[in-house]
Amino acid sequence: MERELFLGIDAGGSQTKLAVCDGRGRLVGYGKGGPANHLSVGLERMKESLVEAMNDAGCSGLHFESAYIGYSGLGIWSPSELLEKIGHEVIDTDRLAINNDCYNALYGGFGGESGIVAVTGTGSMVLAIDDDGEVTRLGGWGHILGDWGSGFRIAMDAIQVALKVHDGTVDSLLHDKMMSFFGFDSSRAIVRYFYIEQHSKSEIAAFAPLVIEAAVSGDREARRIVEANAIEIARTAVVMYNKVAVAPRLAVVGGLSKSEFFMEQLRWGVSGWLKLCKPLLQPVFGAVLIAMNNFRKVDKPSLERLSEISGEYEREGRL
Repeated sequence: MERELFLGIDAGGSQTKLAVCDGRGRLVGYGKGGPANHLSVGLERMKESLVEAMNDAGCSGLHFESAYIGYSGLGIWSPSELLEKIGHEVIDTDRLAINNDCYNALYGGFGGESGIVAVTGTGSMVLAIDDDGEVTRLGGWGHILGDWGSGFRIAMDAIQVALKVHDGTVDSLLHDKMMSFFGFDSSRAIVRYFYIEQHSKSEIAAFAPLVIEAAVSGDREARRIVEANAIEIARTAVVMYNKVAVAPRLAVVGGLSKSEFFMEQLRWGVSGWLKLCKPLLQPVFGAVLIAMNNFRKVDKPSLERLSEISGEYEREGRL
């Protein structure tokens, strides 16, 4: 008898991550691909990213009992049927489910049990799941209308300060860091990059770690930006707790969760309201959990194995 295989994909705005596990929660394959937000890179590039991740994991020829894709950008205006069709073109399975990639983080945070999860990656949002499995979402308005507490927002806030430094109205290290990071050599280059050339949100958000670095080194403007964005996430999480009947605990996922300085500010912001917890599963393994649960309910030993693998990959920097 062939062993059952389950596929979970975290198709994010910056990159695609994929994990394959068997029915007992043991890892069979792991791979990465390019960005997969169809709204920013298009459907063709999105499909290429899925294929890249499948090939990287060495599982392109395998059959899966159940598969789940969490797509970045999947929402009310997205062509859900087309995204599902593309998934079937890439994945050999009779049971495929798709949803927004935020659910990967939500179900990974506490294994699908009650709690609040904050996503702080290229974009941001806060989600909660109650004891009945009902999901509530705050934020997630995208980079034009919101994304407070995200890598993109920190980067853009810092770039705006850098331009004030250029004009001589503010003093900060952020101007030199911006010029160096983006390779700008003139004002014309800055304008061309943001108004003429087409650059993805993830490319701009990649500047955020340098902003945090400047904050840690004592730059007043950088510190103000990082603190303000961390507090926005904290404030939203506390509002969520007061709005929905959930366990008083918060897990944070996404690139900013790796910043000790950012997390310190966030921890201070939720103090007295929520306990800050380490996510049970990173989002890609949350996607695997959803795929497995869609086939049959995952038992405790299998969930513990998934958690061990997720923790190991995070510690080793392999995610």
